[in-house]
Amino acid sequence: VGCVRVVKESDCEAEIGMFAVQPDMQSQGVGRQLVDRAEEEARSMGATMAVMRVLTPRTDILEWYKRRGYDSTGIREELFESDLWEVVGGGGLGF
Repeated sequence: VGCVRVVKESDCEAEIGMFAVQPDMQSQGVGRQLVDRAEEEARSMGATMAVMRVLTPRTDILEWYKRRGYDSTGIREELFESDLWEVVGGGGLGF
């Protein structure tokens, strides 16, 4: 149905990644539940900030994160020499 990964990047930061929901299960609250659980896990690791990387062309995904309290950092990275990702930080960890 879906997946998400949480990795502690530093004392205060966790990366939430590998986030995906099966297309026919989208818009049913699955993504929200996965991110809620990922944020809980990040908090339990001592993180006060979460960072996610999003394919830049996916403005719909960026808007979804913004509705959850995340903001774009404006940082862009090259991935596999062609795809650009935009880092999104913040979120519902009580920051």
